Amino acid sequence: MASATDCEDAVVKAHPLVRREARVGVSLALQVSGFDRNGRFFTERTSTSDFSENGCSFRLNVLTAPNAILALVPVGDTAESARPVFYRVIWTKELSSGVAVGATRVAGENAWRSLLFAQKQSRSR
Repeated sequence: MASATDCEDAVVKAHPLVRREARVGVSLALQVSGFDRNGRFFTERTSTSDFSENGCSFRLNVLTAPNAILALVPVGDTAESARPVFYRVIWTKELSSGVAVGATRVAGENAWRSLLFAQKQSRSR
């Protein structure tokens, strides 16, 4: 008999836009690096529009390839020694100014975990 986790994994694989967890609407400054749709390397500063333990969305000025791997690094006071966290592009949507990107974490420690925890704590009060 399949466990609930096995069933959830099957649903996520069949429907990659299904989220395993709720996202927090929070703006976190980050630097995004990767390759655009034409294979050119880019680095851009932006901020998230929402975030969770394993996914986020943000806006870029370049269009990435589907399933592209992007390196995200936090920007700010405590981010000087931060290591990149790697995300796979799940969806993109062209906007009038830029591109909205939804991505899921594939490698690296979640550099924003403490910020997410602080957000959750402040909302529960």
